[in-house]
Amino acid sequence: MYKTKAKNSVFYQMMKNTHFSHLYNKIIEKSIEVIVLKGIICSSAYPNPDYRLSSDFDIVVKEKDRSLLHDFLLSEGFSCKGDNYLDESTGLYIEVSTSLGEGDGWIKETAERTFAGFFDRDVSVDGFRTLSHTDHFVYLIYHAFKHFVGSGFGIRQVIDILLYVKKYGSDIDYDRSKIMLSEMNAFTFACNVFLLIEKYFGYAFDGFDYKSNPSVLCPDDFLADLLSAGVFGKSSEDRVHSASLVLSAVNDNGNKSVLKTVFPSYKIMKSKFAVLKYLPLLLPVMWIYRLVVYLFKLIGKKKNVSPVRTIEIAESRIELLKTMEIIK
Repeated sequence: MYKTKAKNSVFYQMMKNTHFSHLYNKIIEKSIEVIVLKGIICSSAYPNPDYRLSSDFDIVVKEKDRSLLHDFLLSEGFSCKGDNYLDESTGLYIEVSTSLGEGDGWIKETAERTFAGFFDRDVSVDGFRTLSHTDHFVYLIYHAFKHFVGSGFGIRQVIDILLYVKKYGSDIDYDRSKIMLSEMNAFTFACNVFLLIEKYFGYAFDGFDYKSNPSVLCPDDFLADLLSAGVFGKSSEDRVHSASLVLSAVNDNGNKSVLKTVFPSYKIMKSKFAVLKYLPLLLPVMWIYRLVVYLFKLIGKKKNVSPVRTIEIAESRIELLKTMEIIK
């Protein structure tokens, strides 16, 4: 059963990769400027690229071409949900953005400043226009960091970073990478990732001085958090819901706000509910909807969330972030 499931997964991944490649070539023919990120680029560093399963494909488009890309994808049979597009016939799911900034608050704002001008530093990998290897290396760490300060990140992102460096390390400017990561307050996180990779995968990042500040290194707690997060950082509903408390503490430098957790800002809510981008007055309605969904999970038949456990996970992760000096 598992062997058949694995074969089917690889087959569908091959089908989606082929579909995306054809689609990308059509986009280029339309003179639409895009940068391809993560998934299919990371897979180029794997021994067998099709074995790296990916649920979505990420591209960044220039603001001037955003509407052109939208119209083109609709003409190709994709349905649109916010900034995401799905072809139901093949399962190809594309996430489109106009910047490299992810998440909310300073996590997004500092990334947009740090990666400024990334379109002008592009390279080609397997026929796809993508970030320079320095930018992509930093972006992979930043993407994992964004998840880490939320509900957590998984082992697959660690493997992506490791294999990317093993293949493209000679093209990475480590001095520049350290500056970029420090600007985004993600350098201590990167140091813990590198230490984990050295300890458990036997690969040392010679270009990085990641052991110079032992006080921010917490390999055991870091590994425990990584493993409890699951493959993609969403191992349980409680862990997912703890992200609101953790992100609130990160943005307010350690001060947890229950009010902000229950009623997140418009910036946070519009990233979760695309309709708010066009109808911001619906914010109170979305707050109520969010509460109803949570209460259903709390008292419904499945009862798969626990407020006590959610708070315990959040407090434990906030202490870890303080040790790493992500929260001062």
